[in-house]
Order: sequence, then C-alpha cells, then structure tokens
Amino acid sequence: MKKALIFSFILMFALVGNASAITWTYASGVFDQEIFDHNNDWAPINYPNVPDHTPSPGGNVGEMFDVEGGKCGMDADYLYFAVTSSYGLGVEYDNFYYEAGDFFFGFDGMDTQFGIDYDDGGIYAVGDYFNYIPQTPAGYHNNLSIKMAVGAFSIDTELATAIGQAEGALHEGLTEIVTGDTYVAELRIAKSYLMDYGVDFGSIQTIDFRQTIACGNDFIEDSCNVIPEPTTMALLGLGLLGTGLIARRKK
Repeated sequence: MKKALIFSFILMFALVGNASAITWTYASGVFDQEIFDHNNDWAPINYPNVPDHTPSPGGNVGEMFDVEGGKCGMDADYLYFAVTSSYGLGVEYDNFYYEAGDFFFGFDGMDTQFGIDYDDGGIYAVGDYFNYIPQTPAGYHNNLSIKMAVGAFSIDTELATAIGQAEGALHEGLTEIVTGDTYVAELRIAKSYLMDYGVDFGSIQTIDFRQTIACGNDFIEDSCNVIPEPTTMALLGLGLLGTGLIARRKK
C-alpha cells in the first residue's frame, strides 16, 4: 500500500524540494509564505491523556502524526488548498504504515461536499460516500467518539461521483520548527468543475476543508472567508466616490 500510494502520488503531483521557505507552485499571490498557522500543535477535539486540544499522544512520537496547518483561497478560475503536516502522504512507525486521509472540502459549513482522492487525483462529489478513520493498530478506531469526531477519511470512489481532476504538488524538506519532517500538500482545482456541478461562487461565504491520518491521531478542519472584508468594501466605496468627484470637477 505504501509504495503504491506514493508512486501514484508522484505520478500525478509534482514533488518539490525547498530548503527554507516555501515557493507556492500554484497559489503565488493567494497565500503568503508562512506554512504554519494557528492549528500547529492544536487538535479540533480533546484526545485522552493529553493536554487540552493537543494532538495525541503528544511528545516526539506524536509529532510524527500531526497536521500542522492549512490554507485555502480562490481567484477567478481556481480554488487553492494547502495542508502542512509532519507525515506528507503517510508515515511508517513500528512496522506499520499510516496513510494520510483523502482531502475533503465544501462550502458554507459543509466540509464533505467534495473530495480529492490521493490515489488518482480525482475530484469527487462525495455526499455521504466516504469512510471514517480505518481499523489500524495503535489508533483510535476502537474509540467511537473519536472516530466519529475525526470523521471523513477516505472516498468511496465506487459510489461517489467523479467530476474532474485536481492538480497538486508535494513540498518536502521544509524548515522544521517542530519535531519531525515537514511537508506541504498543495492542491489546485478548476472552479469550472464545481460550477458544472451546481456550485454558485457568487453566493458562497466560506470554503471549508478537512483531512486526517489513518490512526486518527490528529486532523484538521478549517475554513476561509471568501466575502470581501467590510474595510475592503469601504475602501472600494471611497475609491469609487473619489473617482466620481474627480469626474464631476472635470466637467
């Protein structure tokens, strides 16, 4: 599974090395160069026997299985996502390989409307056609409350509806500010795929996304606001007002 997963990902996605700071493959001008955010060392739920909202099990070993942040944004033609983790597409520990879960996203509080399958790069309308964190050794599969809270893990591609193909890049060798390796999986999705499926980008307010790892040790669920900030709208209004006044004076 490990070799097949990594081989298929490298076939579809550019593998990018970067020694100190990230250079975005697709999202230049959409994201800043900071790869970490408020989710670093913070989990959306409380795990047993660790401090409040710390990814489990904590410490140096736990850091190998952590999500460290996420970003999203869009321009006229594309949606952009980036997930920083210490496992990339998965991590091997104690003779077992823990896969990264597929990437899920949606709009206005629904973060599992669509998904990207890391095996084939396909974009799918998933609805309820996904699996929860799988049965893995040393994971939280036997804790039902955590399994349900972690939520979507992999897309059932036989039931979900294929609607397009994503582009992606896996950045590795980034500066470490936490224990363990640091990777960024960057994704770009043509908005036309989603518009053909009925998404109205003129009315949505947030882009929402999530991803986990097979053991359920840590996951990310986050969103970004795609409505212009009130201050931005105010500045735009002042600019238009100023332009109107200048035009009137010239008359």
